[in-house]
Amino acid sequence: MKRLIPLFIVLAICAVTSGQNQVDALRYSQLFPGGTARSVALGGAFGALGGDFYSASQNPAGLGVYRGSEITLTPEIYYNSVSSRYNGTSSEDFRTNFNFNNFGYVTAFDFGKRGLIGGSLAIGFNRLNNFHSNVYIEGNNTQSTLADFYVQSANYGEGSGPVDPMDLLPFSEQLFYEGYIMDIDNAGRYYVSTDIRDSLTNNLNIDQANALDRSGKINEWTLAMGFNYEHIVYFGFSLNMNFLDYHENSVFSEYDALTSNWRYFRYNESLDVTGTGYSAKFGLILKPIKFLRLGIAYHTPVGYYLTDTYDASLQSPHVNQVLVPRDYDGYALDAGVFDYRIVTPGKTVGSLGLMLGKLMIFSTDVEYMNYAYMHFPLQDLNVEDRGYFSDVNSDIKNIYNNTLNLKTGLEMRLNKLYLRGGFAYFGSPYQANGANRDAYQLMYSGGIGFREEHFFLDLAVAYRTSEEMQVLYSLDNLANPPSAKLTSGSLKAMATFGFRF
Repeated sequence: MKRLIPLFIVLAICAVTSGQNQVDALRYSQLFPGGTARSVALGGAFGALGGDFYSASQNPAGLGVYRGSEITLTPEIYYNSVSSRYNGTSSEDFRTNFNFNNFGYVTAFDFGKRGLIGGSLAIGFNRLNNFHSNVYIEGNNTQSTLADFYVQSANYGEGSGPVDPMDLLPFSEQLFYEGYIMDIDNAGRYYVSTDIRDSLTNNLNIDQANALDRSGKINEWTLAMGFNYEHIVYFGFSLNMNFLDYHENSVFSEYDALTSNWRYFRYNESLDVTGTGYSAKFGLILKPIKFLRLGIAYHTPVGYYLTDTYDASLQSPHVNQVLVPRDYDGYALDAGVFDYRIVTPGKTVGSLGLMLGKLMIFSTDVEYMNYAYMHFPLQDLNVEDRGYFSDVNSDIKNIYNNTLNLKTGLEMRLNKLYLRGGFAYFGSPYQANGANRDAYQLMYSGGIGFREEHFFLDLAVAYRTSEEMQVLYSLDNLANPPSAKLTSGSLKAMATFGFRF
């Protein structure tokens, strides 16, 4: 009987490049300061300040501070470096990217001199995340091979696999079978082919190498309004549409470590994710005394509608061609496509701003997020799909936790010149007992600004660093799966050109 496996399992079972699981939910939920150069230079701590287009993404009440109209454009140069350490071997790779981090238009209007004095309408986008990175992981492994993962998958764990190899998962297991990387015995159980297994048995280390090429972004397009009541109370809201695209190509190779000759296989996976998400944000700023501003904002969860496009191929020394997924008639399969939804956690932001005349501004934001809230909605799924995603949602609750982010910034004014500095701490989203419990991230930023009556130019640089463990694949018989420690550092330099009228 043909193996009836939904397409989403074909995608989710991949070792490194995967879709529709807890890793993807976190990738699209963690956001980092973007927008204008001024907001980045201040560490993203803008919840109580206002008067900047980034307010639409942090606290829309800040738009009520505007007294005139404005257009901003922010080009950015982004550099990301990742070093890895796997089984005692260190590697490093990097990537650069040019993009536009912000475009915004704000128009202000007056209502009168008392009561509701005025407000503003804003439209444009801020970049909330940049996925561009190259990762290279390499090291010796004497305990397992990636082929073990697909053998375990083909055998359903402790049982036996499909008698007809054409019922294997076409984008993974079937490729390893056709490439003679795994075979089937008379009892119907799949096993790793002799040449790789003998290398492990005889303690001839396998050299594993995994090259990951990632790109993409999340841009938040917003329509926002802010209002000013007596220069004491500011309030606002925004309606947002997030455009998400993520691309990843993974090449996993295994060699004989003694000779470094390509002997075993080269497995390539590609994943393209595109879609849109929708959310709303609400904010309030109070100015009880002249030099103090207090802000509170709530960001609703983002509901994403996403499409995954997945493909794979394999090269093996036993076959003189690149193997691609095929159907029962031997024809090449088109790339797999699957539509699904993800809901990210909401965010609550508390802010404080100190305005020391026209000489200095100090601001700080504290953000609360519960990453255990991330989930894949089940109501629109069929019974088979619902069972899988229910398990993923359970994994999310067991792996992730709530966390606090802290952002702070300082701005000093010297006539028409502004000097800025900032710091941000992003707490680890993982449970305290997990391997990545210390996977917090730090960002250091600074910048300079020059402002005339109708034009301003802001420059900023920001450096963000993080460490985390990345699992290459997992096996039932290994308590500690093959994992690499990744240390990432990203540097971005940007300039905001602003025009007032």
